[in-house]
Amino acid sequence: MNTSTLKLSTIIFMSCIQCIFISKVSFGSPNKSIYIHGGINEVCTQGNTFYVSSFLGINISEDAGLTWRNVNTTDGLANDHVSRIYAKGDSVYAVTNAGLSVSRDRGKTWMNYSTTNGLHSDRITDIAVNEPSVYLATDKGITFTNDNGLTWKYSTTENDLGNNYVESVFVYGSKVYAATALGVSVSEDNCQSWINYSLDHTAKDIFVDADTVYVATEAGPYVSSDSC
Repeated sequence: MNTSTLKLSTIIFMSCIQCIFISKVSFGSPNKSIYIHGGINEVCTQGNTFYVSSFLGINISEDAGLTWRNVNTTDGLANDHVSRIYAKGDSVYAVTNAGLSVSRDRGKTWMNYSTTNGLHSDRITDIAVNEPSVYLATDKGITFTNDNGLTWKYSTTENDLGNNYVESVFVYGSKVYAATALGVSVSEDNCQSWINYSLDHTAKDIFVDADTVYVATEAGPYVSSDSC
């Protein structure tokens, strides 16, 4: 077999404070280490398009890391400190220190959301997207939209959310999962009500795969095999 004709099958990322290591898993493909200006908070990929959130905006590559451009407040971001990044298709969601920034054209233009136009809090800790729905974990509960940001609602302890400080949010099927200071909260009716599961330690992050729920805590992971 002529190895030069093999197509890229898998890309593995390893990141440190200010650089990203890209390993292309296919015969004859070189590995590459890239310095990222502004440090690295999170990496998101869409095919050969890479988005890297940092303390100085978002670094974007549309050619699998060969060239990069930086997007910041001069390009329309709400704030240069971007802690979380999510991308799907042409849409990019950036969690900043001043609320949420959303692009519908791969980072060329931005729409910003904050407490001045619908959000319940600008202090966002995590984001889960299932368009047209977007769920934001905040220090004041869950803020969410079901119409791509036209209108926003929020869910708090008044809706039986376990705690208003939400570290992480995850959507799987019709369920919304929230990792809070008191454990895990699960909603099956779009955040209108919640079922709460207490843990011995603060839930820091959450991931769901089919019927298995993984929760990261300060004391290690918890795993539930019955989807809570």
